[in-house]
Amino acid sequence: MPDSAERSILVTEAPGDDEPIPCLREPVTAFVGPAPRGPVHTPIHLRSLAEYQQVFGVPGQPSAMCSMLQQYFASGGQVAVVVRVPGALPYARLLLTGPAGPLALVALSPGPFEWLRAAVDHEGLDADPMRFNLTVQRLTPGAQPMIEAQEIHRALSVDPGDPRHAGLVLQDSSLVRLSGYTPARRPAATPANGLGWVRSVLERPSSAAITDYDLLGSRADGFGLMALDTVDMLDFVCLLPGAPDAAIGPVALFAAERWCRERSALLLVDPPPLWREPEDALRAQRERGLSSPDAVTYFPRRSASAGSVDRGSILGALAGCLARDPVLLPGADHAGPLRATGRPALELDPWEPLQLGRAGINALLAHAGQLRVEGLVTLAGHGRAPRRWQSLAIRANALRVTGDISRATRWLLACRGQPDAAGRLRAQLAPYLDACREAGRLVGTSPEESWFLESDPSEPLAFTLGLALEQPDRFAVFRFRHGVSACSIDEQAAREGYALAV
Repeated sequence: MPDSAERSILVTEAPGDDEPIPCLREPVTAFVGPAPRGPVHTPIHLRSLAEYQQVFGVPGQPSAMCSMLQQYFASGGQVAVVVRVPGALPYARLLLTGPAGPLALVALSPGPFEWLRAAVDHEGLDADPMRFNLTVQRLTPGAQPMIEAQEIHRALSVDPGDPRHAGLVLQDSSLVRLSGYTPARRPAATPANGLGWVRSVLERPSSAAITDYDLLGSRADGFGLMALDTVDMLDFVCLLPGAPDAAIGPVALFAAERWCRERSALLLVDPPPLWREPEDALRAQRERGLSSPDAVTYFPRRSASAGSVDRGSILGALAGCLARDPVLLPGADHAGPLRATGRPALELDPWEPLQLGRAGINALLAHAGQLRVEGLVTLAGHGRAPRRWQSLAIRANALRVTGDISRATRWLLACRGQPDAAGRLRAQLAPYLDACREAGRLVGTSPEESWFLESDPSEPLAFTLGLALEQPDRFAVFRFRHGVSACSIDEQAAREGYALAV
């Protein structure tokens, strides 16, 4: 996991060649989009809906993100990473007045549901005009708020050279940060009648719409989707548009798909609201649709009441089903049942799921009183990608294996030129690939039928890997090249009969 990141400098800790690669690890799904409150542009790992509510939820305030997480965990997902995107929302400010001017604090979690209050006292510090004690509380919104969280910071200083300077100490706060410079003297004490009510005052209205640019974010700043650059392991990524009637635009989809391809992850997206009939979906895909083996969508949406916050989305339930390992073994053709209530918004005719599948669109159907996604195809259905990548199960397995290997072999950078590197590489990868074969992720009755590994002494940071994903001794071939910033993975021509040639 990354230890620190600042601008273009990223320090990471990579496993060594003696560290085994887990074959049956828990898949990880990222959700990027608006949430009622919580840290912004910060990946937060969660294992339950209760954890989500504690960090991002507001009682009595429904949200699309909450609905997705509820579906995800109910459908089998185990690990989620949530990145809250606030749009153009400014940070909330608290001003602590004093004889030399105010000391300004900003809330880490801006938004209309973030209520903070603060108090200053000088208890035990009367002899030092630079020091003060600070209490910050988070309150529940409403007419009768209650304290949700409290921090007490003692003996803070406004002296920039003091190790207890307010700016340094508040770097560890989960509620606020110092904004701007500290005044020449400490802030005044809050009146003795107790903590004064100081609600976070927004510099601009808090209803700024979230755009596609907000969702994509900035790699330099680590905002939006790019905040996930600091997350080591991802399998699926879900993008939530900023409004109930909105859809992710084509430019954002292409950019997000490219980012997911670099990370060996699958992008999951809801169908646009304009897809009301199968013909709408088929025509849109023919004319200007995204063609990619690394993107997944479905049709139709789930039936939803007017004003529903989740817009009839099943994205969370689909991600949870795909995170259940047995679903994505070779040969799977459906994911379900989905833990989402309701029925499909449109009942498809018997031949329409097949038509949608040929265009790379999965079909949402009612089956035995439950919802089920059939087809298990990627959006490579109408593109030039190899036919095998139309299968979601095969593509997901390939990304899982290649992603695990690219992360686990970063140690090659430190062993450049060492004569035993190729042997150490094989010793590390062979147990993992054999475990994948035994678990059904690769096909074949022997290692020779399931995988092969080639190294070239002239390229110490590169190697070629063949994976039997569909049939024994029929390999999808990938070329790995480790660079300083990342490992690139290029697909090469498929090979057959390799086991007979070695």
